Amino acid sequence: MSGTAAKETDSEVSERGLRILVDASAALLTVSDVNTMLGRVLECAKELIGAEACGVWRSLDGGYNWRMLASAGLSDCKGGSLLKVPDPSLIPEVAALEDVRSLQVLADRVPWYDSEQIRSLICVTLRIGNRLAATVTFYYRKRRRFTRDETQYARLLANLCASTLYMSELQEAQQRERTSLKFLAEASAVLASSLDYQKTLNTVARLAVPFLADWCTVSMYENSKLTAIAIAHVDPERERMLGQVPQEFGERLHEAGGTGAVLSTGKSLLYKSLPEEEVVAAAKSPEHLEWIRSLSMVSVIVVPLKSRDRLIGVMHFITDQSKRHFTEDDLHLAEDLAGRASTAVENAQLFRELGLSESRYRSLIEATSSLAWTSDPEGKFVEPQPAWSAYCGQTWEELKDHGWANALHPDDRDRLLREIIEGTEDKQEFRGRLWHVPSKTYRHCTVRAVPMKDEVGQVQEWVGVLLDIHDQILAEEKLRRTEQLATAGRLAATVAHEINNPLESVTNLIYLAQQSDALDPTTRSYLDTAAQEMQRVAQIVRQTLGFYRENSAPKDADIGEIAAEVLDLYRRNFMAKGLRVASEIDAQAMACVVPGEIRQVIANLVANAIDASNPGAEIRVTVKKQEEDVLIRVADQGTGISEESLGHLFEPFFTTKKDLGTGLGLWVSRGLIDKHNGTLTLATKTGEQDHGTTFTILLPVEGESDGVDALSC
Repeated sequence: MSGTAAKETDSEVSERGLRILVDASAALLTVSDVNTMLGRVLECAKELIGAEACGVWRSLDGGYNWRMLASAGLSDCKGGSLLKVPDPSLIPEVAALEDVRSLQVLADRVPWYDSEQIRSLICVTLRIGNRLAATVTFYYRKRRRFTRDETQYARLLANLCASTLYMSELQEAQQRERTSLKFLAEASAVLASSLDYQKTLNTVARLAVPFLADWCTVSMYENSKLTAIAIAHVDPERERMLGQVPQEFGERLHEAGGTGAVLSTGKSLLYKSLPEEEVVAAAKSPEHLEWIRSLSMVSVIVVPLKSRDRLIGVMHFITDQSKRHFTEDDLHLAEDLAGRASTAVENAQLFRELGLSESRYRSLIEATSSLAWTSDPEGKFVEPQPAWSAYCGQTWEELKDHGWANALHPDDRDRLLREIIEGTEDKQEFRGRLWHVPSKTYRHCTVRAVPMKDEVGQVQEWVGVLLDIHDQILAEEKLRRTEQLATAGRLAATVAHEINNPLESVTNLIYLAQQSDALDPTTRSYLDTAAQEMQRVAQIVRQTLGFYRENSAPKDADIGEIAAEVLDLYRRNFMAKGLRVASEIDAQAMACVVPGEIRQVIANLVANAIDASNPGAEIRVTVKKQEEDVLIRVADQGTGISEESLGHLFEPFFTTKKDLGTGLGLWVSRGLIDKHNGTLTLATKTGEQDHGTTFTILLPVEGESDGVDALSC
C-alpha cells in the first residue's frame, strides 16, 4: 500500500470529525456540571485537534478579571487561576497561538505556562448576550502550527460548551440575585433603624464596603457645593487618609462628565475603567491631578440621591485594591441602595422637620398662654387632654366624650353646644366662659378649631386651641370706661366753657340792675335771689372746668416709647384676630406733650385699625424724628372709608362701626392734637386690590398752644 493510500482522505477526515462532534453534542446535552463537560470536551479535542489539556475561564466584569472555572489535563490549575486584562478589546474572538509568548495580553501568564510546559494554545471567546463572559482554551505542550480546520474544530467544540456554561451562568446569576436581595434587605433594616441624619449616611457607606465596592463616599449637595458626609474604605489607614483630604483637593464639578454630570442630569454614571480624560477633567491643578492618580482608582459608579424629586447628594462607589471592574449589575445594585438611602435620609429630614415643627408649635402655645386639644369629628375628646384638665380641673373620666361641656358657664353651655354641632365651616371659632381652677371662677375664652381631613375630604379629627382672653376683655372694658369718662369730661368742659361767657354777661346785667334807685323792694328782692343763683351756676362751671383739666403738666416725652406701650397693650387683640404688626420707631423721638393725652390718641387710632382689619392683614405703626416735629403714622389694610363718610369723620357721635363705637374717639383725638398745636390727617383707599386707611399726626417738638392749658417745656 502506498503512503498516500495509507493516509485518510480529506473527506474521511471531515466525516470522522463530524461524527465525533455529533457524538459529543449528544453527550453534552445531558451534562450540567462544568468539570464533567470539560472532561468530555477534552476527549473530543484530543481526537480532533490533538489538544493535551483544556480550561474554561470566566469573567463577571466584562473581561477585565478572569478566573479558571474548570480544567482538564493540567497538573496545577490553581497556580494560574487568575488573569487580569487591562483592555478586554485586546482579546481576539479566536486566538490560535503557535507561541504562547506572542500575545502581549498573556505576558503575565508566561511563568505558569513554563511550569506546565505549555507552548501553544487555541483560545475561543464566548459571549452571553453582549457581554464577554467566558473562554474555552485548548493547551499544547509541544509547539504546534494550527490549520484552518483545527481552528474551526476548536470553535465548534467551544460552542458545544456554551449551553453548559449558560446554565452555570444562570445559576451564578441566581446566586448573585439572592445575595443582592439579602444585602438590600439587611440594608433596609439597618437604614430603618435610625432617624439620625449623620448616622444614616455613615451606615449607607459602611453597608457598601466591601460587599459592593472597596471605597464608598456619600456627599450632600447644597448651594452648588458638595460636602462629604460619610467615607468608608476596606483599608482603615486609607480611610483615615481620605477623611483628611485638603479642601483645595475637593472635586471640581463640570457638566460634561463625572459628578457634575450626575448633578446636572440626575442620572447615574458607570465607568468600568476610569478614563484618563475624566481624571484630568476632575483635577484643579497639576498637584491635584497627581493626588488623584495616586488613589489608583480602577472602576467608578456615581449615583444621585433624591428627595421629593429634588437632588440632595451623590454616592460614589469605587474599586482600587481589588482591581475589580464594575458591571451593569453592580450599577443597578448601587442605584437600588442609593434609592433606599434617599428614602432613609428623607425620613430623617422629615422627622427632624416634624420635631422642629412640634417644638415651634409648643413654643407658640406657651408664648400665647394657649392650650391645645384634639377631638373626633363629633367634638368628643377621645384621648386625655392634660392641658385642658389642668385648666378646668376635670379628670379624664369627667372630660371624655362631651364631658368637657360641664366646665362651661351654665348661661353659655346650650348656645356653645348648638354652635359646635351645627357648625359647617372649615375653621370654627367660639366664645364663652370656662371654669378656671386656679382662680376658682369662670373666665372668658376663645376656642378655635380646624379639621384634619383625609384624601377624600372627610373630617378625621378636630385640632384646636383655647385662648384665655379674660384679662384682655377686662382691660378693654377698663379702657372703654376711661375713654367714656374722658369724653364725658371733655364734653362737659366744652359746654361749661361755652356757658361761662353768657353767664358773665347775665351776672353783669343783674349787677347793673341792682344799682338802679327806681327798684321797688319786691323787684330788688328778686334780683338779689337771681344774683345768688347765678353765683351758684358760676361755681358749678368753675368746678367742671377744674375737674376736666389734667393735673399733670406738659413735659418732654419719648413718643416712640408711648407708641410701643400702646402696641404692647393691644398685643392680645392682634393675636386674637390673627393680625400682623410692623413697627418702625425711631429712638429718642422727643416732643413736649401731655403723655396721657398722646397715649389716648394713639390708642384710639390703633383700636380703629384693629376693628377695620380682616384676619391676616397687617397694621403698620411708624414714629419718626423730623427737624421740627415728630411724625406718628398708623396704617391698616382695611376696606377704607367711603367718600360720603369722610366729611363727617371728625364729628362727634359719628361712627362707621354701627353698634361698636360711640363716635367720639376721632373727635376727641383731633381736639387733643389741636391742643398740642399739631395736625391729624388721613388718607384712604377703597379699591378691590389696594385698600386701607392711614392716619398721620405731626407734633411740634417744642410745645406751643394757644388754649387755656398752654404748654411750656
